[in-house]
Amino acid sequence: MGPGELSRGGPEAGLHGLASERRAGRHPQLRPLPDAGDADLSDHARGGVHAPPRFASARRRMTALAWTKAPGRFGDAVRVFDRALLAANRALMIAALAAMAVLVFVSVSLRYLTNDAILWAEELSRYLMVWLTFVGVGPVLRLGGHVAVDNLHVAASPRIARALRVVVAALIVIFAAYMAYVGFGYVARSWRQTTPVLHMPFAYVAMAVPVGFGLAVWHLLMILAPYVRDGAFETSDDLEPEEAAAA
Repeated sequence: MGPGELSRGGPEAGLHGLASERRAGRHPQLRPLPDAGDADLSDHARGGVHAPPRFASARRRMTALAWTKAPGRFGDAVRVFDRALLAANRALMIAALAAMAVLVFVSVSLRYLTNDAILWAEELSRYLMVWLTFVGVGPVLRLGGHVAVDNLHVAASPRIARALRVVVAALIVIFAAYMAYVGFGYVARSWRQTTPVLHMPFAYVAMAVPVGFGLAVWHLLMILAPYVRDGAFETSDDLEPEEAAAA
């Protein structure tokens, strides 16, 4: 009974064949498992009884498995960081808008009710508006909420449209990175300049420029692939860019 005949009668026939060969003093041939790089494992498995895999092959398979899972873990970490950064970005926008609304309301109310006002409310509200404007560039960009002229993009073929989106994305990244670089220089020169009422360094206000454009670069990179491929942006349950623009 040859090793190729062990699997013809199913598992029971194979076991009986092994017992009969052992009683006759013969030993079945053992064939080791192929390495992880062998292409046709099924053909090899039809040949007979397999010996336990070698430890070297097992180590190679475990190493390959670890390398294939590493990009997934890195991608998951990037997604978690991106979600946290986006949530913090939106929370900063909400806090700035809420503080600005409260300051203006209280200051105007005091002016009419008590003939007095908070002297620094207008200045602080103005600076909050500056921060709200710059840190809001990135989240609005993710939703496609900025003003855009897309006549050529719509009329072009899919291949040309993708090329145009690559050019647009590259120009945005270059412009935002340059503005962040210039903004850092402006912040460095503004530490000795103080605001008129609050007397705080104007660098705290100027810092909105590099922070806002740096966040814009990150947010664009997070939607770059679907934007270039399909011209798609992210969607949000609480904000619809087209409805906001129509209002």
